Amino acid sequence: MSGRLSVGCKSPLTGGIKEANAGGQTFPDACQARYAAIVIEGKPKNDDTLYKVIINKDGVKILPDNSLRMLGNYATVDKVKEEFGDKVSVISIGPAGEMKMSAASIACTDMEMRPTRHAGRGGVGAVMGSKGVKAIVIDDTGMKMRTPKNPEAFKDASKKGWKASESIPSQARDSRPMEPMCSPMSSTRPGLIRQRTSCGAVTRIAQRSVVKQQAALENQREAKVPLLTDVTAGASFGAPALTRIRWPLSYKAA
Repeated sequence: MSGRLSVGCKSPLTGGIKEANAGGQTFPDACQARYAAIVIEGKPKNDDTLYKVIINKDGVKILPDNSLRMLGNYATVDKVKEEFGDKVSVISIGPAGEMKMSAASIACTDMEMRPTRHAGRGGVGAVMGSKGVKAIVIDDTGMKMRTPKNPEAFKDASKKGWKASESIPSQARDSRPMEPMCSPMSSTRPGLIRQRTSCGAVTRIAQRSVVKQQAALENQREAKVPLLTDVTAGASFGAPALTRIRWPLSYKAA
């Protein structure tokens, strides 16, 4: 039900299993191209070569491309546009990922094909860099629109979800006056806005936010909002393929 992409690997920061996720257009495009997951195993023997992975209606290609070396994500996407046009989506790493820095992220393009969505936790970009993969290009051109396996069940689930959302009362804005601020803080440095801060106001705002969230959850329970499993039962779009990439330069679509 979500268009988010989830990246899983062994974290260079913690040494344990890590998951980081990002929004953008990449996962919807991958699903449209009939791929549910991309698994990259092992790494190339030659650390001097960068690779790009191309996924389209014809399958998967793994191509060397050292012209992308040490480019930032925006510059990488610009080069992808030159080669594949602006109707694709891109998963990429920047110089930090190539250098296997432990805080490196993985960038995903948005609907305007800007690499603005990042899987930023756990150093997942360093792991992608260790595999020698600079970019994954997803092109769903020529793929038919996916349809539900059971259209009637999907429509019914959509109606139930809509009715449930309408039954949740909206939260009234807290109109209570805020306590007086502490002494103002100002800055004369260019680019900074004069600010007023509070000793305790931020804490009080956070506490009110928690109270509102708790009230919203209670309203959801009272409205008996159906669980995700209830809403989506019988409304699946079907399971797309799994792409498993293994070094040296091979892939298998399951």
